[in-house]
Amino acid sequence: MTSSIQRKVAARLVPAWLILSVVLGALTYWMESHRVDNFVFDLVTEAAGRFNTPANAAMFQGDPEEHRQALREFLEKTRFVGLRLYSSEQRLLIERWEAGNRDLAAATAAHRHDFPALGEHHHNKIRLDDTLYIQVLMPLVSSGDRIFGYFEGIYRIA
Repeated sequence: MTSSIQRKVAARLVPAWLILSVVLGALTYWMESHRVDNFVFDLVTEAAGRFNTPANAAMFQGDPEEHRQALREFLEKTRFVGLRLYSSEQRLLIERWEAGNRDLAAATAAHRHDFPALGEHHHNKIRLDDTLYIQVLMPLVSSGDRIFGYFEGIYRIA
């Protein structure tokens, strides 16, 4: 009699325990993934924010092609593999890619963003082959809180 009751209790507890384990595991995975995503997006945004300097603001005046060298140097100093600069009218001015990332340029073209308002940014995750990239688009702001252009960067994660 006692073993029959124990089997009935076990038959009800084991499935409940399994379901609870799966639900708690999925919730933990979701929370940790969200935390890691936020951390990575903060890193990317911080790196992109380093581009917002008065010296780089000059790239939006005159012929942007004159500044290809500065863009190349910026790519070399960061984990960005591609950059696009847009005017305040949201027109592409110039783009620069690390050598060998033409497939990535094509892949990011499919992930266009709306242009963000002052103080906002947009981002996407892009997986190409076995590498994860973050595409971020953010406004570049003058000291008078006026958007003078937009920075789009593709940041290599892993």
